[in-house]
Amino acid sequence: MIKEFVALLVVAGIAANAMSVHTANKDFLVKQKKLYDLLYFKTFDNELLELAKSYDVGKNIDSYENKTVVTEFLKRFQFGMLPKGKLYSTQYMKMRDEVTALYNLFYEAKDFDTFYKTAIWAKMHLNEMMFSYAYQIAVFHRPDTKYITLPPLYEVNPFYFFDSQLINDVKNIKMKYGTAKLEKNYLVFANYTPMCSMDTYLESDHKLNYFMEDIGLNSYYYHMRAMFPLFVSDKNLNYTRDVRGEIYLYGHKLLMSRYYMERLSNDLEDVEDFDWTMPFVPGFYKEMVHPNGVMFPQRESYQTLPSYKYKYMKEAREVESRIMELIDFGYVYGLDGKPVDIYTPAGYNVLGNIIEGNKDSYNGRYYKNLDVLIRKVFGATRMANHKYDIVPNALDLYVTSIRDPAFYRIYKRIVNLYQRYMVNMKPYTREQLNFPGVKLNDVVVDKMVTYFDQVDIPVTKALSFKDRIDEMSYSIKARQYRLNHKPFSYTFDIESDKDTTALIRIFLGPAFDIHGKRINLESSWMKYIILDFFEVNLKVGKNKIVRSSTESVFVVPDELSSEAFYAKLQKAMEGSEPFVYTENIYGFPDRLILPKGKPQGMPYRLFFHVVELDKTQIVNMELPLMGKLYHDEKGMGYPLDRPICIWDFMTPNMYLKDVFIYHEDMMQEVVREKIHEDEIKMKKLQAMNN
Repeated sequence: MIKEFVALLVVAGIAANAMSVHTANKDFLVKQKKLYDLLYFKTFDNELLELAKSYDVGKNIDSYENKTVVTEFLKRFQFGMLPKGKLYSTQYMKMRDEVTALYNLFYEAKDFDTFYKTAIWAKMHLNEMMFSYAYQIAVFHRPDTKYITLPPLYEVNPFYFFDSQLINDVKNIKMKYGTAKLEKNYLVFANYTPMCSMDTYLESDHKLNYFMEDIGLNSYYYHMRAMFPLFVSDKNLNYTRDVRGEIYLYGHKLLMSRYYMERLSNDLEDVEDFDWTMPFVPGFYKEMVHPNGVMFPQRESYQTLPSYKYKYMKEAREVESRIMELIDFGYVYGLDGKPVDIYTPAGYNVLGNIIEGNKDSYNGRYYKNLDVLIRKVFGATRMANHKYDIVPNALDLYVTSIRDPAFYRIYKRIVNLYQRYMVNMKPYTREQLNFPGVKLNDVVVDKMVTYFDQVDIPVTKALSFKDRIDEMSYSIKARQYRLNHKPFSYTFDIESDKDTTALIRIFLGPAFDIHGKRINLESSWMKYIILDFFEVNLKVGKNKIVRSSTESVFVVPDELSSEAFYAKLQKAMEGSEPFVYTENIYGFPDRLILPKGKPQGMPYRLFFHVVELDKTQIVNMELPLMGKLYHDEKGMGYPLDRPICIWDFMTPNMYLKDVFIYHEDMMQEVVREKIHEDEIKMKKLQAMNN
């Protein structure tokens, strides 16, 4: 199933082995700086301020490909759109319609200059959050802004990555010191949400705050959903293949599998299911604040649904039932009355579009939008008295969704629909799994070690500024620890009776549950995540192949800080060094590819599979954010994307290996070094005083 591979490749943030590296020319550098600046700075410089005031969208209507889009947007603008200072979310139809109109205006600009001027105008005249979202989506998808890097989300809007205590600490610095000198730097400390004593269940979930609140993981999920905006059709995104539905399903499956293995490291069972009519178990107590100062709504544990949400619950239950019937029936009927078989590669994508309820969904009147509905049911939002007086909860924003424990209960339900679909597929035959003449004898894996390291994250944008000079006068950073791992390698012993080209797939999955009971592959195939995928040339006889974890095509390093990025850009514009960029700009954080493990070692299981690579079956394609991709005719989830009959599954070209993941407390060593440094300083001071 070709498209299954594409789905996994994309959600992992990969540009596979076909990824190329580019050196920017002058035109690219100019675009890069303009677009980066417009999102990074909250204020205008004098030149942009004049342009924002003077540009007239209506008078430049000929500069847009689709004049109807311009006319419709101007009607909305003149009638009145979401005011500045109000909060925004795509989960609300009225606001989704408005951001769609703005995105279309950006996208239909005939050239870069028109798009840039339109964006400057919009930043001055429209709601800040709506502008930011539409602008990012447009940069991601416009052909003339391909491969452009935007500032890290957590720098642009720290409110959605840190709690209210840190935001207050940042604001207090400005109140205390006033206008600072440019070279003055400040440091605040960012903790994850503290343990809550109100509820023992909630305390269990809080063991995972380092994972759920990781800034890289939250950014990854935002970009995963931004790649295929809910309100934009594939037909308007210039993709060579329709894959959005597959990416939606498989992306959430991978995220849930990764989350499950993190729970195992913390002695937690898999997330429980829920009943629509019973109290919802997980609460949301994280003290977060929106940019306008309004606190995020909180949800009590074991909360019963308020009456105003009954309509959403009733509709969600109906839609879920319809989708289960569709999966079991196997056909969907479009508005044209023609049946479409969902048990085909194309049908897999159709099912994903239906569950997400996106612009490409079949028969949206009937299947509606389960994803949005279920978020409305369990989100903590209160009723609004006016269409613009909403206070989004964590589930209402993609950038904060995975901070809420409810997210994992909701998407377990959605992933269960995906599993129901896959269970109806026939298991692979031994002929489909085997690689005649090739035997995987052994794989030696280095010690796998995780640890927490420290990072300093710019959070200056949590402040308000009167002008550009004021904005550039502060440098405030938040110091936070985050999960990481040491590099490790695999050494393969492969025996072949012929010269051939092969693909090696590496998966990680659970070995034991929290009660110490062995979890077999037959019952856990849905829990495995892929760690790597690479091509090798096999010779006749014994083959020794070494692969480093740093070579994995499924992860990306942390984003460069704005400070480091500007330094890199400045040197390139001065001509002192080239500006090099890759095509896969965003993806899953390399730091988080391994679960935390335990100090004494936590058992997990690696699964390896070697398959023949027929280069005549390689397919190339390109997607925004992820770059150029190539793959074979098999799905990347293959062979763990269908039910397994273990007695008829294992072939000589497969290998299962138990491994331990160790967690080292590196922070203790940092503390010891700091104490040692302080002792030396104290001795020097004492010597000077004597």
